[in-house]
Amino acid sequence: FRVRANNQLGTGPWSDVLGPVVPQPKPAVVLAVDTGSSPSDGITQDGLVNVTGLIPLAQWQYRIGGGAWTDGSGNSFSLAEGVYSSGSVEVRQFVAGFPSVPATNAIGWTVDSTAPAVPVIVAVFDNVSPVTGGISDGGSTNDATPRFSGTVELAATLSVAINGGSPVSVPVSQGTWVYWPPALENGTHTFSFVATDVAGNVSPARIFSL
Repeated sequence: FRVRANNQLGTGPWSDVLGPVVPQPKPAVVLAVDTGSSPSDGITQDGLVNVTGLIPLAQWQYRIGGGAWTDGSGNSFSLAEGVYSSGSVEVRQFVAGFPSVPATNAIGWTVDSTAPAVPVIVAVFDNVSPVTGGISDGGSTNDATPRFSGTVELAATLSVAINGGSPVSVPVSQGTWVYWPPALENGTHTFSFVATDVAGNVSPARIFSL
């Protein structure tokens, strides 16, 4: 059975448990790890879902998007890469053959395990006379702070490491970026540009040397 309150102010919602004799507690579903730029946005590279609130020895099942119920084991299951709207991931448990009300994901989830595209370098520009203009990969320049510009996957962040050093963030605006390195000493320098998407996936590096 399920119960709800009723008084002069109106009728309340049905309770979260059901059963012909003993109501069964509703379990809960949560992402095991919400990776990426926010720990609470539901966008993750890890599709593992944890099921909590299970009664010892209870059987449980899950289903996706109103499909067929699948028997669960342990206390977790994995989602394939994709978008899961709020309420589309359901879990229920059975005690003595009686089911609980299904638990659902409170917010939409996106499982994204695909790395973003390699950052694109559109141009590297020398702005110091006597020779100004574009610099090709492996080229040379007398400009100690040449101007790099390019594009990156929308919503991704960008970082660059010089000569294997610590990466630093490069500002990105609507998928485009511009970068001036700190003053470079004479010699060969290698730049490694890497993109990271909202889910925390990291692209292969775009290497440029001058």
